[in-house]
Amino acid sequence: MKLHIVGLMLLGVSAVQAGQPAPATKHFIVGADHHSIPPISAIKQPVSSEKSRTVEGNKPCWMCQMGEQQAICQAFFSPHDDVRSVLLDLIEREQKAISISIFTFTDKKVAQALIDKTRKGIVVEIITDKQSLRDRFSKIPFLVDNGVPVYVYKPELTQGMYNDIMHHKFVIFERNIQNKPLLWTGSFNFTQSATLKNCENVVVIDDPRLIAQYKTHMQDLKMLIGAPEKRDKTKQLNGTVETMVDIQAAPGTKTTQKAKRKAIKKS
Repeated sequence: MKLHIVGLMLLGVSAVQAGQPAPATKHFIVGADHHSIPPISAIKQPVSSEKSRTVEGNKPCWMCQMGEQQAICQAFFSPHDDVRSVLLDLIEREQKAISISIFTFTDKKVAQALIDKTRKGIVVEIITDKQSLRDRFSKIPFLVDNGVPVYVYKPELTQGMYNDIMHHKFVIFERNIQNKPLLWTGSFNFTQSATLKNCENVVVIDDPRLIAQYKTHMQDLKMLIGAPEKRDKTKQLNGTVETMVDIQAAPGTKTTQKAKRKAIKKS
C-alpha cells in the first residue's frame, strides 16, 4: 500500500515536471482584485512572523473549492498571520450588516473601520462583556459615541456570580465575499496583543447552518440584555468624565449608584 501511494505521488510530480497543466483551483486573495486573481501556484509562500505583518503582497488564500462546490473555509493563526488585516478586509467588503460578540475590544483601527461602515449605512451591532468597560484602553465608549449600538452583558441579568462572563469572539457578516454570509470565530479578541503577540486562532466559514445557529444565539443574548448602552459625553464631574452607565437598573437604586461610581474614569 505504501509503495502504491509513493508511486502515485511520483507520477504526479513527473506530470508537473513534464509541463502538463495542474488542475485549476478557485480561490480568493484577501485584499486582491477578484477580476485579476493569480493562479494558486503564484501565491507566495508563508514568510516569517515578523515579515507577515508587513509584506502587503503576502495575503492568505481563501480555500473555495470543496468537492464540486465553492466554499469559504480558512483558518488563521496569530502572530504568524496578520489576522487583524484579514478582519479589516472583511469589514471593508461587507455590504449589509456586521454582528459582533467580543469579550475585549481595545483595537482602535478595528473600531474606526466599524464606525466608517456605520456611516456608509451598513448596520453594525456589538455585544461585549461588562469587564470590557473596565479596561482603560477599551474602545466601547468610542464606538457608542459614534452611533454604534453596543449591548453589554452583565452578571446581574442572569443572577450569576462575578465569573459569569460573555467570553465569545465571533463576527457574523451578512453579505460578504461572493455575496455570501460569513462566520468569523475563534480565540481572537480585538486587541493589539492578539494581533502581534498572542497565539490565537480564527476560522472563517460560509456554512449556512452554523451561521444560522450563531445568529440565533446573538438574538438570544440581545433579548437577555435588553437595550444598548448610552453614554453622556458632556457631563463633567470634578474634572472627570462620566462614561458608560448601567441603564438596566431603575433610577436611584443602589445598583445604579454603584454602576455610576464604577463608570467614572479619568479623562
